[in-house]
Amino acid sequence: MKLFMSYSAFLVIFALAISIPMYLYLKNTTEKNIIFSVQQSLSSIAESFELFSNQYENMTIQLYLKNEDDSHNYLMQSLLTLTSSPNEAEMLKASSYIDANIALLAEIYKSVYRISIYNDQGVFFSNKPYDQSIADMARKDNDWLKKPVNADGAAVLAYSDRDPWLGEDRTPVFSYIRLLKLGSLHVGYLEIQMRADQLIAPDKLTDISGAALSIFNNTDTLYSDLSPQHDGASQPILKFSSIAANSNAGMASFNLDGEKQSAIFRHSDRTGYTLLYAIPDHRLFAPLRLFRNVSLLSVFVLIALSIFVFYVLSRTLTYPIKKLRAMIDTVDLDDKNVEIRNAFKIDEIELLNRSFRKMNQRLKGSLEEIVQFRTLQLQSHFEVLQAQINPHFLFNMLGVITILAEEDGNAGAANVCRKLASFLRYTIIQTDPITTIENEIHFAENYLELMKTRYSHRLQYQVVLPEEMKPISIPKLTLQPLVENAVNHGFEGISGALVVTIRGQIEANRWSIAIADNGSGFDPVRMASLRQKMETFEEHLDSFQNKERLSLGGMGMISTFARLKLYYKNRIEFKIGNHPDHGASIVISGWMPDNRNVEEIV
Repeated sequence: MKLFMSYSAFLVIFALAISIPMYLYLKNTTEKNIIFSVQQSLSSIAESFELFSNQYENMTIQLYLKNEDDSHNYLMQSLLTLTSSPNEAEMLKASSYIDANIALLAEIYKSVYRISIYNDQGVFFSNKPYDQSIADMARKDNDWLKKPVNADGAAVLAYSDRDPWLGEDRTPVFSYIRLLKLGSLHVGYLEIQMRADQLIAPDKLTDISGAALSIFNNTDTLYSDLSPQHDGASQPILKFSSIAANSNAGMASFNLDGEKQSAIFRHSDRTGYTLLYAIPDHRLFAPLRLFRNVSLLSVFVLIALSIFVFYVLSRTLTYPIKKLRAMIDTVDLDDKNVEIRNAFKIDEIELLNRSFRKMNQRLKGSLEEIVQFRTLQLQSHFEVLQAQINPHFLFNMLGVITILAEEDGNAGAANVCRKLASFLRYTIIQTDPITTIENEIHFAENYLELMKTRYSHRLQYQVVLPEEMKPISIPKLTLQPLVENAVNHGFEGISGALVVTIRGQIEANRWSIAIADNGSGFDPVRMASLRQKMETFEEHLDSFQNKERLSLGGMGMISTFARLKLYYKNRIEFKIGNHPDHGASIVISGWMPDNRNVEEIV
């Protein structure tokens, strides 16, 4: 559960650490793209109006301003002729001239909706049908023409939600109108119309519900989608009319009826008008909210799915481990076939199961080795004690003999008693079955000193031991039985002194102790018997099938070999043989200990 909770917390933190910066980056990028798209749309509309303005100027030049001398301006003269001349031929010629010029311009500028030339006296020329009654009405009530008159020859841009010269035509149009003057005389008007849907094409604006387009200049509003009943409808126009004076494009925010709006504007120096696109924020950034919601849902689903998958995996992994732990808690070394159910067929669990069974077998084997080693150790002491009387009584008697010998002046007898007491104390008293080579050498020397009281000058010995070997661990009562074997069998067949040598040495990373004598050596039959017994013991040591006590034949050489093998296992070598010239030799060798204790290795 802790693993699951830790991973879940890490997964949530990691997912948030990745998704939040990514969301913010994508949000800013998307927001910039939305604003850029609207700005591009406004720029396209502004360019359409500028193109319309250029077309109007070109037409004006061709019809009206191409002659520097007003007396040679045939359009003006034709309009005056139609107004004041009684000559029908001149009037027909003037009418034909105006019609021809309008037809030519209409052919050149096919995108233009209507080209009209008219005056206040009822003269009206156009490339499209018109309603004469409307033209007559305009002559009497000319609100449509007040701005061109006030502009005094400058082009004026106007908007109408229908064609003002044809009552049945409901086509919204933008018109450029200019007062035609001949000197100070008002001659007529030149009007060019463009369909509103050509200048403000639907595909040029983003399809955003609630958005409103306004076109205005410093003096009035040409066009606006803002509902006039709103009290704040003129607020963005008033606000951005001042901003547009200092900047050609930009974006700002304002509130309309309590709703936050984002206004993107584009000013045209060519036309003098500013295009303002006001969009409610909740409409403009609706894709962002959708993206945010989808992102949050995706992250939540991903986290939930990942947590669920990890929960299943953690259950799959931890369930057999828990079963293994429970099995280990209840397992006994006597359990021969410990099986852990691997329900999920996980290879690692199966390997762990096998390793556990092998470990159980090794522990069982190690325990049997230790038990056998301790048994042999106790057996050795038991065999010593079998041949002796109560040790406390024996030590007390040896103490009495020592005191009596000293009182009679027999120092030799007293010395022998002390050494015998030390010998027996080391042999009998059971403290630790493991000792050091230094203690074993000292015990062997004590034994040889006791034997010299019997054999005197016929027994000599030599001990050589490097300092590095003294602290090496070794089973108790290892060297003395081998020295005793050399003394007991060495005198056979020799007449001179028996020399026993105990020599320790270190070569490379191995140590060895050799117990040699100059006696008759091992009899071939006895040597073969000893080697056979050692091989038999090693077979029992490897199999552990016979759990009965090994019969080793007393405290001699085989017992020593057995205890060394149980203690050192394969880290010890035990060799017996004869010298080529004369005498027997027993060599014990092993690896120098490292930082680990030998008992820990066992």
